[in-house]
Amino acid sequence: MKILQRYILKELLLNFCFTLTVITSVFFIAVSVQTLYRFQQLSFLFVLQILPQFVPYSLAYTIPMSAMIGVVLTYGRLSADHEITAMRTSGMHLWQVLTPSILIGLFTVVVCFVLQANVIPYCQYKKRTITKDAVARLIADLDTETDVALGNFRMSWEKRDEEGRFHKLLLLFEDPKEGASFKFIANSGLVYVDQGILRFTLSGVHTFLDRSRGSSSRTKKSSSGEPISPFFREKIKPKPDLQTENLVSASDDLVAGDIGARNRSQESSRTFSELGEFEGGLEIETIFPSSISRRKLREFPIADLLHKQSLTTDPLEIAEIQTELQMRYSLSLAGLCFVLIGTPLGILFRRGNRLGAFLVSFLLIMTLYYPLLMFGEAFGETGRLHPVLAVWSANIVLGSIGLTMLFAVLRQ
Repeated sequence: MKILQRYILKELLLNFCFTLTVITSVFFIAVSVQTLYRFQQLSFLFVLQILPQFVPYSLAYTIPMSAMIGVVLTYGRLSADHEITAMRTSGMHLWQVLTPSILIGLFTVVVCFVLQANVIPYCQYKKRTITKDAVARLIADLDTETDVALGNFRMSWEKRDEEGRFHKLLLLFEDPKEGASFKFIANSGLVYVDQGILRFTLSGVHTFLDRSRGSSSRTKKSSSGEPISPFFREKIKPKPDLQTENLVSASDDLVAGDIGARNRSQESSRTFSELGEFEGGLEIETIFPSSISRRKLREFPIADLLHKQSLTTDPLEIAEIQTELQMRYSLSLAGLCFVLIGTPLGILFRRGNRLGAFLVSFLLIMTLYYPLLMFGEAFGETGRLHPVLAVWSANIVLGSIGLTMLFAVLRQ
């Protein structure tokens, strides 16, 4: 019997490895093209450095999917060729036939947990630091170019002198989420990167706020009461004789600092202000909102998250940390749930109709598991549901369906 189990396990591993290679390669090519497009003005060395950081994140999703496809292909072929019937006729119990698939599922749990616990958080941190360094090098070497575009940030100028000052400088930050843009037009100024902040020291400044594509959102506060992700670190220094209350922020998420009293009741979608001098900074994280982020919870290893949870008393922050922890545990167990779905479907779809088994299991995962997981994450982070119940509902539902089908196969 062990010989037959090794025979099944060998075919399972071959199908699993082949599927994992194909799916991960396709995902990696898609990410590579997207990265090259998004960071066109950064060096090719930057692309070579940042692309490997996407591999662990992609494996966390492709490994469970590959395990599901592997068991569907393996048990579908065994069922179509009546090999399972022959094994049972020789005295082999069906549980022994299914043991290799359970081993594959447990293997994916271990690998995915290691990825979620330490590897992916480290790669998230590395992506952020690599991007900051690349932007710093790009800004430092802006001698021949006359414009640069980085994510939501645009910068153009007429010339740069020997001291490194830009003349006739235009800085533009766009916030697609809020539908607003904030523009600086300066006679001259210095632009440089310092500790992850793109800093500006400008003179002869005019500012222009355009909210015509959307409305300013209400102030979003973190659990500590501070504005979330402000990109102005320094204070605006207007001329003494100028009124600053007309300088309205595109979003309180974006603008922070001592800019005087704000006219929150202003109805105009465009605001123009004149400033003599300006010193400020733009966090590089806000330039690439979809690619790098501040040191959020996903950058902390599980051990650090548990320590952070023990230090806080804020209920909302505790809910966010618990949700992040449960998400990692739940995603680690996804491979076993997928195997429980794929194995009985591969056996039940006879006559070699493995494509039908794959489509059914794929639809269950994409239309049921991941939507439930996303809704659970949203409800858990906001405290509407307990994080354990919110996040694990997807695994409970999919695992229940898989076990039900598995026992149906055993009864046959």
